[in-house]
Amino acid sequence: MTSLVAPHNDAQSRDTARLDLCAGLALAAVVASAALLQVRFGTATDVSWLITLAERVLDGQTPYVDFIEANPPLSIYIYVAPVALARIVGVDPEFMVALAGFVAAGCSLTVCAALLAPMRPSAATAQQGFALAAATLLLLPAGAFNQRDHIAVIAGLPMFALVVALVQGQRTHWALSALAGVGGGLMIAIRPHYGLAAAPALAYLALTRGVPTLLRCVAFYAAGATIALYGAIVLLAFPQFAATTMPLVASVYLPVRAPLTRLLLDPGVVAWVALAAALAATGVQRWREPIALVPALASCGALASFFLQGKGWPYHIYPALALISLAAGFALRDRLRQPRFALTASAGAVAAAAGAELDGRWPFHVLAVLAFGVLALAIPPKAAGGSLLPRWREKLIGAVVGGALGVGFIWLAGEAKNQTALEDALIRLGPHPTVVAISGNIAVGHPLVRRVGGRWAQRVCSLWITAGADRLLAAFAGDAVQRERLEAYRREDRDRLVEDVVFGKPDAILVNTSNPTLAGGVAGDPDIAAALANYRLFAQSEDSDGPTALYARRDLVDLRPRLGEAPAAAQIGLSSGSGPP
Repeated sequence: MTSLVAPHNDAQSRDTARLDLCAGLALAAVVASAALLQVRFGTATDVSWLITLAERVLDGQTPYVDFIEANPPLSIYIYVAPVALARIVGVDPEFMVALAGFVAAGCSLTVCAALLAPMRPSAATAQQGFALAAATLLLLPAGAFNQRDHIAVIAGLPMFALVVALVQGQRTHWALSALAGVGGGLMIAIRPHYGLAAAPALAYLALTRGVPTLLRCVAFYAAGATIALYGAIVLLAFPQFAATTMPLVASVYLPVRAPLTRLLLDPGVVAWVALAAALAATGVQRWREPIALVPALASCGALASFFLQGKGWPYHIYPALALISLAAGFALRDRLRQPRFALTASAGAVAAAAGAELDGRWPFHVLAVLAFGVLALAIPPKAAGGSLLPRWREKLIGAVVGGALGVGFIWLAGEAKNQTALEDALIRLGPHPTVVAISGNIAVGHPLVRRVGGRWAQRVCSLWITAGADRLLAAFAGDAVQRERLEAYRREDRDRLVEDVVFGKPDAILVNTSNPTLAGGVAGDPDIAAALANYRLFAQSEDSDGPTALYARRDLVDLRPRLGEAPAAAQIGLSSGSGPP
């Protein structure tokens, strides 16, 4: 008996060890690649600004009083702990925030694995699912890593895993369920719009297992308690947010929306459509499995959130892309283990990403992915959604999935900013230059100033209030009360800029002219012109955010008479002109 059983056990042990080794290598490759990407991309624009605000909070400043921020308090405070730890350890805040993102993703995936463990998936399925989810959280975000939307997905993923387990009739430990609920509550607290992602998943649970199952779930109450507690903290600890910031945001920020056609043709949206088409083409039997259907439903809600926000910024589409990628990955999990399918998907991803990067014009890669996606959707699945697909159709689905992910990755990678010319100029002004900006675009000053070790000397991240008011006033034909409100916000923004320049005496001022109405109107204001009279043109740069001029305080330039003779100076367009145009 022993001689018959032992070889079988040895073979099983070897297979298990091989699976463990492959899974470990895949996970290590994902983490290493993600780390290299973060070194390449650096800190995203909004994350850089929020790190600056976290530092100000740690220095004793009060949000919405000492500085103006459009987002609610949690958008700042999710970065406070890693920034504080960075000060204790003595490392850059950017490094610690990035590390915290990796740690948070690992904790989220560990909780998901524990919640799904009672379903007893095979070792191969469990390991593959973990690697797939890790790639979705660590690689796909690209330049949007650690954006609030990325953190919201990390926090909310265990809740969706819990729904999958409950739909399958599994019992979960109350502590794990509570953790999942807190994560879901944080997801909605970070971005209230993502209640739209949670709603269809919870509705699916109620429909399949009954409303009593939902009401007996500890996670349901943990999520509600988290949201309620956060709301109470905001009202009690940050009264200025409700009193002044929310009316401001409602007046000059929320009404500014991208055209619907722009949102519909957004590269991230079309990549989402292609992934959804590939998911549908796998057959009903596959996509109706809870492990694929739950993230697919949540993704539909996240897509609705993208249109509700209406800005069209790449990181707003990330949650929808991440969740639909998970759904397609789980539906195709058997195919992903086949070398031919994996090779086709990888080739599609590389080709789409390379084409998108080299072409530089979104219609090229968007229309290509759209064509593949529609074609995949048009092909009827095999009867009853059988798992065996014709080879040519299988390759097409692989190409669609890979191509869509490639386009989505490149679109999200666009969040990264590179302003080397202005970095060089700021460095030459001396250590830790203080900077303000005349621009309606946050990306003009962030992360540029932090990259050179500078200090942001403005109470706002940009003149977003003026930019929003200008845009609304130009298209506004309503009552005089609304116009007067917008004009009042413009005057407050102008006065704040004058005070920051006159009293702060920044070393440098960035003037972005991509919005000539804003740049001309602000620089033409007599009070602002007087405040800027002591500055002279020092450098100019043309990048993806439009032409930007750097004006240095005259005494700094006069103290460095040889700067204009440096070879680097000629390369970035130094001028001896005085004052912004």
